[in-house]
Amino acid sequence: MNPWLFGFQIAGVILGLWAILEMRKSRLNITPLPLNDSVLITTGPYRLLRHPMYLALILVLYPMILPDHYLFSTLVLGVFTVNLILKLLFEERLLQERYTRYGTYKQNTWRLMPWVY
Repeated sequence: MNPWLFGFQIAGVILGLWAILEMRKSRLNITPLPLNDSVLITTGPYRLLRHPMYLALILVLYPMILPDHYLFSTLVLGVFTVNLILKLLFEERLLQERYTRYGTYKQNTWRLMPWVY
């Protein structure tokens, strides 16, 4: 494997673990639905990114699939990407409804990828 791609994967694993550690403060939920007694996390990677776990998935998965150049792999990656973006948008709508300060938080953070999205 290309060392650069492997580096992205390592960064994705580190980011994902860091995000999970921070999210424990809010009772981690595997679904995008906020739990009733959860709190908005704005520390750790959430200080800069609203969805660091999704970025971690991208950093780990894309380097595995992109170098193959197979049609099926590319289609899987496309479905994964569309699903991730739809889930992200759905989750943001729920968080906006749940937390009054989410609007301010959105203005001060990147959604998924700094300087991109």
